[in-house]
Amino acid sequence: MIRQSILGLLSVFLFVETAVAAAEGSSTNPAVLTYKDKKGNKTTYYRSDVLQYKQSLPEEIRSAPDETVFNDIRDQMLVDLLFADAVDTDQLENDPEMVSELKLAKLDIMKKIWLKRQLNKMISDETLVQSYKKIKESLVGKKVYNTAIIVLDDEAKAQDVLKKAQSGQDFGSLAKEHSLEATTKERGGEIGFLPEEHLERLLDSDAAKKIKILKEGACSGCLFKKDGRHVIVKKLATKDAEVPEYKQVVPQLKALEMQKTVGVLAKDLCAKKKADIEVKDFHGKKDKPLKKLFEEVAAAATVAEAA
Repeated sequence: MIRQSILGLLSVFLFVETAVAAAEGSSTNPAVLTYKDKKGNKTTYYRSDVLQYKQSLPEEIRSAPDETVFNDIRDQMLVDLLFADAVDTDQLENDPEMVSELKLAKLDIMKKIWLKRQLNKMISDETLVQSYKKIKESLVGKKVYNTAIIVLDDEAKAQDVLKKAQSGQDFGSLAKEHSLEATTKERGGEIGFLPEEHLERLLDSDAAKKIKILKEGACSGCLFKKDGRHVIVKKLATKDAEVPEYKQVVPQLKALEMQKTVGVLAKDLCAKKKADIEVKDFHGKKDKPLKKLFEEVAAAATVAEAA
């Protein structure tokens, strides 16, 4: 899953062409990739370069242990370097298709920069503080649960692995051997401490309720199904919910607020252009503009408050 996500981000990873090493090699920041391009320019990339890029990837990869996904990300850097080096820039410079694509890319970049600046104007420090307070208040008196999972495609195999786990075989070893979930298998399937609401989104409400009443160290008595896959769950530990200090979670708070604020901005722009907009559904019946977007933003707001 992680490898597929990384390899699907080829067009995003452009900075490797001109990247400058973040720091000289050392025991804590060794050189991990050296590349000489067709012009003879040699560049060395360090562990910190790879980890810096990791922070721009989807959450499932950002949250994975560095060492688990490191080689995949480093290899993606190499793939991008090879492709970039193979491009005949002189031939494509004035190619009509290239010119057209550049115009579209330029417009897309301008939209992204404009949107980012608008959202930064709309999200104040006070807004972030209030969001933090809501999250903190929502966790008062709540428990968080550390669970481990094994994810399998085949139900028969999942039932067999479940029986092995219930018979006392080491769950972590079973996860490393059988689980298809790359983000957790190297940790023995361990997800980490999450509140019940997050377990509901990760699995389902029924699974979350059953995890709550499981004894620590016990496996679920049945399989859960998520996105067509079969999930075995083990409850590892329970503790009171803790909230990190505000300064530690400012980036995450800002990301959550941006999810909500983009809907507010879209709604405002849509209202200003109301007379110029008309939308209809599949059957040609009049519909509300951006209805689904507003529903998703409302859901994101609920998630943010419960996070």
